[in-house]
Amino acid sequence: SLNNDSLAGNLMRSVRGQISAAVPGLDQGIDSLASIGIRTRLDGTLEFADDGEDTDFSAVFSSQFEAIRDLFVPSMESSNARITPSNFGNRTQSGTYEVEITQDATRGFLTADPATMPLDVTSDDYSFTIEVNGRESAMISLPQGSYASLEDVATELQTLINADSNLREGGARVNVTVEGGALKFESNTYGRDSSVAITSVGANAGALGLSEAAGTTGLDVAGTINGEEGFGYGRILRGALRSPAEGLALEIADGASTATVNFSRGFGSGLLSTLDTYVRNSGLISERESTLKDDRVEVSEAREAMERRSEAYRARLEAQFLNMERIVRSLNSTGSFLEGINDRLPFTAPPR
Repeated sequence: SLNNDSLAGNLMRSVRGQISAAVPGLDQGIDSLASIGIRTRLDGTLEFADDGEDTDFSAVFSSQFEAIRDLFVPSMESSNARITPSNFGNRTQSGTYEVEITQDATRGFLTADPATMPLDVTSDDYSFTIEVNGRESAMISLPQGSYASLEDVATELQTLINADSNLREGGARVNVTVEGGALKFESNTYGRDSSVAITSVGANAGALGLSEAAGTTGLDVAGTINGEEGFGYGRILRGALRSPAEGLALEIADGASTATVNFSRGFGSGLLSTLDTYVRNSGLISERESTLKDDRVEVSEAREAMERRSEAYRARLEAQFLNMERIVRSLNSTGSFLEGINDRLPFTAPPR
């Protein structure tokens, strides 16, 4: 019953085309089943070629195993070590992508005013609270003691800040360094959500160069993939929506400029994607089944409507037939009456 069904025919043609076609995104010569000695017979079945040639399956399997692996499974390669493919999505198409980075991702930071050194922490209040990536810490207080260098203070503050439970719950951490005689607090994350701010300070925190202030917010990476503006979040650049690169995720290191990225879904993933178009819950077969069910309901409703119209038509014909019989009987009665009168006419004529 499926021999002349268009959907079944399309499914068979799709599978046959997938089996015979080259897998996009591969450039090492092993890009199809035929290239590794898997051939299609006239009856549509597959066979492993084993004729002693360099192109039969055994020879290719022995000499180019990694290439065979890349033929069947998804693979991603980049010409630039600073641009690393990290993920792909269901809509990502196999192929070659030219990547250009126009803006590096940065981390949020805050640089304090120059500090007063050496520092002797006894009874003075050098405490402060800090907000990292939108999460505020509890009060941070330097332990009592003498600090000969600002680097020692930076090390102590980094330990105290990163040990704060409020910040740890949100995964917020900072690096505290010294630049130009001042403390610099830098978030451990990149992008628009990366920020550092001093939200409150103790009476003597000014000696550390601290005051209530907001720092510089981080920037997301920016760039293009095949000339289309990508979507950057932190150090991850993704392909634009509704583009061939949609879902492709690239991790961009500092200083990256351009790269050529090859992506292949592999034969297995490509065939699965083709079949999934048909067999998934909202696939073509499911849609066809829904259409047939709707058609069956419509046919049933049409049949019921036809039966109602037929019944009404039959009743109308029966009524017309009964009326016609009544008229015929009436005419027959009238005819009999007229015939009786006609028979009596000679006996009713007056004498001359």
